[in-house]
Amino acid sequence: MKKIFLTALCLGLTLAAVADIKTQLEFSTDGGKTWSEDFPILKKSNPRCKVKVKYQVEESKEIAGKIVTSMLHSQERDFASANRGLNHFEGRGWYQQVEVYWKNAHTGTPYIYDLDLGARKEGTMGKNNKWDKDQRKFVSVPLPACPALGPGSYKFHVRVSYTTKEDKKQHKSIQPFDVVIEE
Repeated sequence: MKKIFLTALCLGLTLAAVADIKTQLEFSTDGGKTWSEDFPILKKSNPRCKVKVKYQVEESKEIAGKIVTSMLHSQERDFASANRGLNHFEGRGWYQQVEVYWKNAHTGTPYIYDLDLGARKEGTMGKNNKWDKDQRKFVSVPLPACPALGPGSYKFHVRVSYTTKEDKKQHKSIQPFDVVIEE
């Protein structure tokens, strides 16, 4: 009887400690009219697509603020829609964040990124892309020019994360994806 109780207790503790973020990526090359799970193949003349990030959070602990956050990034190179510029959130990389980057953890409302791999003009304003140590917060400053990405294959990552309230532990799911640009 004692062995059964201990086995049940261990199983219960294991299940109670389960934290998981399931993510699914979909891509649209026609402005969001149709979506596919296949990685996008773009033309050099129009190197833009939408990236939809669907998520489902399974967490037994209370989530701080009841929110999840998301960010898209490339560790390889700068890209036009990288509005957070060069930063170190998930290691050195160029980051893009949607305007409202936090969502209710339990609704699963998807994030939709407008990924632009074309050119970015000098002075395009970033979004909270530089840490100001005097103000102790991120501030928005102009981004450098960025050439259009040429034909080739490029790796990106999408992160969805949340923090549990009581232990302040961050949980995250990082999904890599490739984008191909053809002539």
